[in-house]
Amino acid sequence: MDQGTMVILRTKRSIKNTNILKLKFTKNELNQNILSIKDSGTAQDIGYKTLKAFEWVNSNVDFDYVFRTNTSSYVNVTNLEKYIQEECSEDDLLYRGILHERKYKSTTSNFAYVNGAGVLMNKKVIDLVLSQKEQWDHTEWDDVALGKLLFEN
Repeated sequence: MDQGTMVILRTKRSIKNTNILKLKFTKNELNQNILSIKDSGTAQDIGYKTLKAFEWVNSNVDFDYVFRTNTSSYVNVTNLEKYIQEECSEDDLLYRGILHERKYKSTTSNFAYVNGAGVLMNKKVIDLVLSQKEQWDHTEWDDVALGKLLFEN
Protein backbone atom coordinates (compact mmCIF):
# COMPACT_ATOMS: atom_id res chain seq x y z
CA MET A 1 0.00 0.00 0.00
CA ASP A 2 1.42 3.37 -1.02
CA GLN A 3 1.69 5.92 1.75
CA GLY A 4 3.07 9.40 2.03
CA THR A 5 3.40 12.18 4.55
CA MET A 6 2.68 15.87 4.38
CA VAL A 7 3.98 18.24 7.02
CA ILE A 8 1.68 21.24 7.00
CA LEU A 9 3.15 24.41 8.42
CA ARG A 10 1.72 27.78 9.40
CA THR A 11 5.04 29.46 10.07
CA LYS A 12 4.08 33.02 9.14
CA ARG A 13 1.44 33.19 11.84
CA SER A 14 2.82 30.90 14.49
CA ILE A 15 5.68 28.42 14.52
CA LYS A 16 3.69 26.33 16.99
CA ASN A 17 0.96 25.48 14.46
CA THR A 18 2.60 22.56 12.69
CA ASN A 19 0.52 19.56 11.75
CA ILE A 20 1.75 16.29 10.34
CA LEU A 21 -0.80 14.69 8.09
CA LYS A 22 -0.10 11.10 7.12
CA LEU A 23 -1.57 9.94 3.85
CA LYS A 24 -2.89 6.43 3.48
CA PHE A 25 -4.38 5.63 0.11
CA THR A 26 -7.28 3.30 0.82
CA LYS A 27 -10.55 5.20 1.20
CA ASN A 28 -11.68 8.83 1.35
CA GLU A 29 -11.67 10.01 4.96
CA LEU A 30 -9.64 11.72 7.66
CA ASN A 31 -9.13 9.93 10.95
CA GLN A 32 -6.55 10.88 13.61
CA ASN A 33 -4.43 12.90 11.14
CA ILE A 34 -4.48 10.11 8.58
CA LEU A 35 -6.08 11.18 5.31
CA SER A 36 -7.22 8.13 3.41
CA ILE A 37 -7.80 8.49 -0.32
CA LYS A 38 -9.49 5.70 -2.24
CA ASP A 39 -7.57 4.36 -5.23
CA SER A 40 -6.91 1.19 -7.16
CA GLY A 41 -3.64 0.52 -5.33
CA THR A 42 -1.53 0.80 -8.48
CA ALA A 43 1.46 3.06 -9.12
CA GLN A 44 -0.45 4.71 -11.97
CA ASP A 45 -2.74 6.37 -9.41
CA ILE A 46 0.01 8.21 -7.55
CA GLY A 47 -0.50 11.52 -9.40
CA TYR A 48 -4.24 11.42 -8.78
CA LYS A 49 -3.61 10.69 -5.10
CA THR A 50 -1.17 13.59 -4.83
CA LEU A 51 -3.64 15.99 -6.42
CA LYS A 52 -6.47 14.74 -4.17
CA ALA A 53 -4.29 15.28 -1.12
CA PHE A 54 -3.40 18.81 -2.29
CA GLU A 55 -7.11 19.53 -2.86
CA TRP A 56 -8.04 18.25 0.58
CA VAL A 57 -5.32 20.27 2.32
CA ASN A 58 -6.17 23.40 0.33
CA SER A 59 -9.88 23.11 1.19
CA ASN A 60 -9.58 22.06 4.82
CA VAL A 61 -6.40 23.53 6.33
CA ASP A 62 -5.21 27.10 6.77
CA PHE A 63 -1.54 26.71 5.82
CA ASP A 64 1.49 28.55 4.49
CA TYR A 65 3.75 25.64 3.55
CA VAL A 66 3.53 21.94 2.73
CA PHE A 67 6.46 19.58 2.94
CA ARG A 68 5.48 16.50 0.95
CA THR A 69 7.60 13.44 1.58
CA ASN A 70 7.32 9.68 1.75
CA THR A 71 7.02 7.51 4.81
CA SER A 72 10.65 6.40 4.68
CA SER A 73 11.88 9.97 5.20
CA TYR A 74 12.74 11.35 8.62
CA VAL A 75 11.59 14.95 9.11
CA ASN A 76 13.05 17.13 11.83
CA VAL A 77 10.16 19.61 12.01
CA THR A 78 12.08 22.11 14.14
CA ASN A 79 14.90 22.28 11.58
CA LEU A 80 12.39 22.47 8.73
CA GLU A 81 10.61 25.41 10.37
CA LYS A 82 13.95 27.14 11.00
CA TYR A 83 15.00 26.59 7.38
CA ILE A 84 11.75 28.09 6.10
CA GLN A 85 12.04 31.14 8.32
CA GLU A 86 15.69 31.77 7.48
CA GLU A 87 15.88 30.75 3.82
CA CYS A 88 12.45 30.72 2.22
CA SER A 89 10.24 33.44 3.64
CA GLU A 90 10.82 35.80 0.70
CA ASP A 91 10.17 33.27 -2.08
CA ASP A 92 7.08 34.07 -4.12
CA LEU A 93 6.66 30.57 -5.53
CA LEU A 94 8.47 28.17 -3.23
CA TYR A 95 9.38 24.78 -4.70
CA ARG A 96 12.53 23.40 -3.07
CA GLY A 97 14.30 20.18 -2.36
CA ILE A 98 16.97 17.99 -3.96
CA LEU A 99 16.97 18.72 -7.68
CA HIS A 100 17.12 16.09 -10.40
CA GLU A 101 16.88 16.53 -14.15
CA ARG A 102 14.34 14.77 -16.31
CA LYS A 103 15.97 14.08 -19.65
CA TYR A 104 13.98 12.92 -22.62
CA LYS A 105 15.72 11.07 -25.45
CA SER A 106 13.61 12.48 -28.27
CA THR A 107 13.18 16.12 -27.26
CA THR A 108 14.93 19.14 -25.85
CA SER A 109 12.20 19.70 -23.25
CA ASN A 110 14.33 18.60 -20.31
CA PHE A 111 13.56 20.16 -16.94
CA ALA A 112 14.62 20.08 -13.31
CA TYR A 113 12.31 18.68 -10.65
CA VAL A 114 12.51 18.19 -6.90
CA ASN A 115 12.98 14.59 -5.78
CA GLY A 116 9.88 13.17 -4.09
CA ALA A 117 11.74 12.24 -0.91
CA GLY A 118 11.16 15.83 0.21
CA VAL A 119 9.34 18.61 -1.66
CA LEU A 120 8.83 21.95 0.10
CA MET A 121 6.11 24.18 -1.37
CA ASN A 122 4.23 27.24 -0.28
CA LYS A 123 0.49 27.84 -0.68
CA LYS A 124 1.01 29.77 -3.94
CA VAL A 125 2.57 26.69 -5.53
CA ILE A 126 -0.25 24.44 -4.32
CA ASP A 127 -2.78 26.94 -5.73
CA LEU A 128 -0.93 27.02 -9.07
CA VAL A 129 -0.78 23.24 -9.28
CA LEU A 130 -4.48 22.90 -8.55
CA SER A 131 -5.43 25.59 -11.06
CA GLN A 132 -3.42 23.75 -13.75
CA LYS A 133 -4.14 20.16 -12.67
CA GLU A 134 -5.47 19.25 -16.14
CA GLN A 135 -1.86 19.59 -17.35
CA TRP A 136 -0.59 16.97 -14.85
CA ASP A 137 1.23 14.23 -16.76
CA HIS A 138 -0.06 11.00 -15.23
CA THR A 139 2.45 8.96 -17.25
CA GLU A 140 5.21 10.28 -14.97
CA TRP A 141 5.88 9.65 -11.26
CA ASP A 142 4.26 12.36 -9.17
CA ASP A 143 7.47 14.21 -8.28
CA VAL A 144 8.44 14.38 -11.97
CA ALA A 145 4.92 15.37 -13.02
CA LEU A 146 4.85 18.13 -10.39
CA GLY A 147 8.15 19.54 -11.65
CA LYS A 148 6.97 19.31 -15.25
CA LEU A 149 3.75 21.14 -14.50
CA LEU A 150 5.62 23.93 -12.68
CA PHE A 151 8.26 24.12 -15.44
CA GLU A 152 5.56 24.57 -18.07
CA ASN A 153 3.70 27.22 -16.07
